[in-house]
Amino acid sequence: MTKSVAFKCTYNDGGKGKYYGFEGRCSDANITSNIKANRVWCGNYKCSCRKGFDGNFSTRMAEFPCIESRMFIDWEVSAGEYHSGDKEGEQISIKQAGPGKVCFLTTRKSDSTEADRKIFGLFVIKKVIDDNRVLSQKKFRIKLPREEAEVLNYWSYATVNSPSPKWGSGLFRYMEDAVVHRILHDMVRVVRNTDVRDQLVELISYLGFDGMPEVANGMLATGDKFDEVSDQRKYGFGGEGKDHKKLKKWVAKHPEKIGLPKSAKPSIEHGFLSGDRADIVFDCGDGKFAAVEIETTVPFPGAYQAIKYRSLLTAQKGFPRGDKVVSGILVAWKFDDEVIEFCNKNDIRYFSHKI
Repeated sequence: MTKSVAFKCTYNDGGKGKYYGFEGRCSDANITSNIKANRVWCGNYKCSCRKGFDGNFSTRMAEFPCIESRMFIDWEVSAGEYHSGDKEGEQISIKQAGPGKVCFLTTRKSDSTEADRKIFGLFVIKKVIDDNRVLSQKKFRIKLPREEAEVLNYWSYATVNSPSPKWGSGLFRYMEDAVVHRILHDMVRVVRNTDVRDQLVELISYLGFDGMPEVANGMLATGDKFDEVSDQRKYGFGGEGKDHKKLKKWVAKHPEKIGLPKSAKPSIEHGFLSGDRADIVFDCGDGKFAAVEIETTVPFPGAYQAIKYRSLLTAQKGFPRGDKVVSGILVAWKFDDEVIEFCNKNDIRYFSHKI
């Protein structure tokens, strides 16, 4: 039976922007840090980065000197080779990973501890060549912005059999399906970009996971930083997915489709002093208002958002708390029984529509 895997990747800041990097040669500063931290290939005299370091970075270095420098270009990893002993130079075999399983990409900066290892991306395995090179499917390739990856600590999920986390000498660790499910579930809560969230939900279904993941000590379900990113997932660098934007524009043009007067005037991305922005606020023209939250395939977080925006709009308009002149509405592609029950319990109106 094949398993998913997590790979240990040397931190690379090549092409660094909103992501960690992993798309080009490292900066001189990071090359220096990796060599001083005894990263094996970085310090190898066959590596052009080591030659650059020895020459005070006055010599020319390869644009893509290592597998990490092409991580987000080629989307493949290698189990590496033995660097000492009787098997020195031989490839390390990765026998239990196989097609259709997930490969998680993890890293930590050279000046951090192993406990700070983060999950910064993943892909679904297409095939494993020569029990060593792991290639990816094109459909499920996901890289996380730094701020989101910082929340997903690898050791919140992996088994720790010592007082402090220790990866060991190998480049990969096998992962059980239950752990994979927990990580993907938490990623859905963390990720702000709606297209990526939808892709994660599709991946969960593709892998055959049903319902909520098992509750375990490793499940990252709480924490101030986690909650902050989860609550604000739709804002900032992550951007808005095209399907979310398309549905939002459609609802703004057709208020009658969600039980509001056809003449209701929309305010898209309606702002509050708290810094929050509702997807749409409608002025219904009869002294009543509606705060509308848009979701696509993952409506549950939106139900909570609808409650929040209803309260914020009530306060903004100066109405007494609990006044029924402001309604909360959730629009999504589809709803399951759990979400419907929650909406009914909290007086959130819900409408299903897919563009």
